Amino acid sequence: MCRGRTNTNAQIVRTEVLALKHQSKDTSDSVTTVFDTVLNPDTEKGEYSPSDHDLTADAVFIFVAGTDTTANTLAIGTWNLLRNPHMLQALKSELRQAIPEMNTTLDWVTLENLPYLVRARSPVSNVH
Repeated sequence: MCRGRTNTNAQIVRTEVLALKHQSKDTSDSVTTVFDTVLNPDTEKGEYSPSDHDLTADAVFIFVAGTDTTANTLAIGTWNLLRNPHMLQALKSELRQAIPEMNTTLDWVTLENLPYLVRARSPVSNVH
């Protein structure tokens, strides 16, 4: 089951990589990213032009690295809150006050000003 999901993810990533590769090379109206540099190497300067397979493998690696660290951080945070019911209760209380209605979305500034959320997040951030 996991292998099938991995193959599907790799196919999705490959499709996106190929779409990016075939987009217009004019980046004058946008910020140049690492992907622009890799997808459009200056071969006259001897820059390496990776194969579609290599580009896909690198993109999958970046994707997995990002999701794995996020998942580990969330798991550690959840584990810490479940081990400390008083922390969990205080955090839930603070969030209920800040978010009185279920469909309310808070901006980053508001979230960063919730003292218990910031304190609860700190030990998780320090683990990595």
